[in-house]
Amino acid sequence: MRIKKIVTVLFVVILLSLSITSYAHTITAFKDRAGDTITKAFTPPYASFDSRFDYSDDNDYFAYTPNTSGYYTFTTSLTSSTYDVQMIIYDSNGSVLAIDASSGNPSINLHLTANQRYFIRVYDDNDNICIYYLIRN
Repeated sequence: MRIKKIVTVLFVVILLSLSITSYAHTITAFKDRAGDTITKAFTPPYASFDSRFDYSDDNDYFAYTPNTSGYYTFTTSLTSSTYDVQMIIYDSNGSVLAIDASSGNPSINLHLTANQRYFIRVYDDNDNICIYYLIRN
């Protein structure tokens, strides 16, 4: 009877350690560099910035405040044509200014006002997990 309890306890401990190890790898695999909402939008430090959709149905939000007024182009760059990336640009109040819902790499060109904050939402309509570049020209 005592050996049966020891074997049962060992089995439970092994199962727990396996599930904890597996769970720990899952957490560290996802390092989202973009915010998931407008209020948590990330400001990229460069005009070309790599990011990724970390999980199915991931929405990435970026913030941008231009120093000068003018036309700016935002686009993405992906390596596969199987992705269906979409882009929406919002003003500082969260109102939609532009949408590119075409298939592939979206591109939006619009006039932005200096010192006003804008938000760029990027997501894959097919819920793919992938790395992409957000490019500002």
